Amino acid sequence: MQILRGDATMKIFYGTYAGISGLLVAICLSVDAAKDHRVLWVVVDTLAIFYVCLLNRWSRNHLVGFANYLANLERRSA
Repeated sequence: MQILRGDATMKIFYGTYAGISGLLVAICLSVDAAKDHRVLWVVVDTLAIFYVCLLNRWSRNHLVGFANYLANLERRSA
């Protein structure tokens, strides 16, 4: 069985990947603990976030659920 995701759902996945990846890259480039191996940590963090946000089914389902939860909160407060 194959589930096809719509454009809106894929935008959620790509946006989450870009946001978390950018945050972790900024942290890796700014902390002194990763000073000697910055490139390694940036690559490892980027690949880990890529797997979690774009390949792992369990995580993607939770990202969609969280996005729906936030959309419902927005509708209730409006």
